[in-house]
Amino acid sequence: MRRVLFVIAGVVLLAVTVGWGYLTYRQYRSYQTLIPRTTTSIIRIQVDALAKDIAWNALWNGDYYGDSTEDQPIAFDSKIGKQSGIAIPANIFLYQIDHPQSASFPDVFFGSLQLADSAAFAGWLASRLGMQVRQDTMGTVALSERAVFLLKARQVLFAISPARPAKDLHLLTGLLDTLLQPGASIPVGKSRFSEIQHRGGHLCMLGKHDATVDFKKGEILFYVRQAMDTPLAAETGTPHFTDSNAVSLWFQGPLTSLLSGRKFHIGTHTLHGDSLLSHYQGHILMEWRGTIIQQDTVIEYDYDENFDAVERREIVEKRVPEVYLSVRADSALNRYLQEQGILNATGNAINRDVFPLFQVGVNPRIGDYIQFHTADHAEMPPEPGQRAHGRFQLHINFSKMDVQDIAPLAVPIVRPFDRIEAYGQPSDDNEQLINGKLLMKNQRINSLVQLLMPPLGEEQPPAL
Repeated sequence: MRRVLFVIAGVVLLAVTVGWGYLTYRQYRSYQTLIPRTTTSIIRIQVDALAKDIAWNALWNGDYYGDSTEDQPIAFDSKIGKQSGIAIPANIFLYQIDHPQSASFPDVFFGSLQLADSAAFAGWLASRLGMQVRQDTMGTVALSERAVFLLKARQVLFAISPARPAKDLHLLTGLLDTLLQPGASIPVGKSRFSEIQHRGGHLCMLGKHDATVDFKKGEILFYVRQAMDTPLAAETGTPHFTDSNAVSLWFQGPLTSLLSGRKFHIGTHTLHGDSLLSHYQGHILMEWRGTIIQQDTVIEYDYDENFDAVERREIVEKRVPEVYLSVRADSALNRYLQEQGILNATGNAINRDVFPLFQVGVNPRIGDYIQFHTADHAEMPPEPGQRAHGRFQLHINFSKMDVQDIAPLAVPIVRPFDRIEAYGQPSDDNEQLINGKLLMKNQRINSLVQLLMPPLGEEQPPAL
C-alpha cells in the first residue's frame, strides 16, 4: 500500500513538474517575440494567466458557465486555436512606434502572431469577423474599418485602432510589411521594455503610460503611475462626501498637460486652454446626488389649412442627474466664459446651443468656487478634511444611478457593475499613483467573463 502511495505521489509530482516546465517554456518563448526598435509603448496581454483564472473559476461555477439561467450560456471552445489557425501564445504584445505615419494614426497599435494555418486564419477573419480578404503583392491582406492584417507564411502582422481612424488603415499595409525586418527589430525580453517580464497584471502597459489591470473574481483591479505637471504649493485633505451620492469626485493639482496650448471647439465657440489655466486654482469637486425633474419647452410646428407653419410650444418634464460641479477659480473665469459665448448674457447658465441635453445653471461665486449645477440652486461644496492628503478620489455607485431614465443606451454597459473606487496619492518623484477597483454585482464570476457577456455567448462576435 505504501509503495502504491509513493508511486501515485511520484506521478502527480512528475505531472506538476512537466506542466510547470511547459508553462515556463511558453513564457520564455513569448518574450522572444520581436518588436520594432522604434517602439514607444507596449501592452502585454497574459493569455495563459487569463485562461488559467477563467478555467479555475469555471470549475467552481459550472452552472454559470454551462446551462445557467442566463439567456445564452457561456461556452468555451477548446478547438478555437485550430479553427482560427492561430498558434495561441502565452502572451500577446501590442505596441506603438515612432514612425512618419504615426501622426496620421495616433491611436493605432501594432502586433504580430504566429500562425498554425494561414488559410484557416484568413477564412476565420472573413467568416467570423466580416473582414475583406484579398491577395496583395505583399501577401494576403484582411481589412476592416479599424483593423488591417497582413498574412505572410506562418506569421500575421496587424494594426488595430480602438477609435475610428481618420485615414484608411490600408495605408499601413506597406509599413506592416517592413515592421519586423532584421536589424530593425528586437525580442521583447531584450528591449528597453524588458522590465515587463517581471511586472504583474493580466494587462500591463509600459512607455507612454505605466499601468496594470487584473481581472479577478468579481472585481477588476487597476494601477496607474502618472507624472504630475508640477507639485502643489499646499495640499489639502480630501473632503468628506455623503455615502448617498451616485458619484463623488475630488481632484487637486495642476491641469497643465490637459489644457496648455490647446483649443477646444464647442459648436461655434472656442475655449483656449491657456486662458482656462490662468483662472484655475487647483481644486475640482463633483457630486452626482441623484435625479431631479427639469421643465423644458419643446417647440414643434404644425401646418394650417394654407400650409403655413404654425409654431406650437409645449412644456415637458424630464429626469436629469442632480449634479454639482465646483471648480476653484478666480472670479474672472465667469466673465471669460461669457465672452466666449459659453454662458448666457447674465452669466447664470450655460447656453443651450453649447449643452442642449438639459439646463445647467452657474453660480459665479460660492466660496472659492464657480459652480455648475443642474438643480435650480447652488450647494456649498464639502470642506476639505485635515488629514488625508490624496491628489485624487473617485467613487461611483451604479446602483444609485437612474441610468434607464437618463441614458438608456448606457444600461447594457453598466449593468454588471456595482461600484468603482479609485484613489490617487503623490509620490516622492512628482508622480501620482492611482489605485482602484471596479466591483461587479456578481462576486462569484471572473470579471472579464462578465464584461464579455453576451459576446462570449453569441454565435457571431462583432466585426472589427
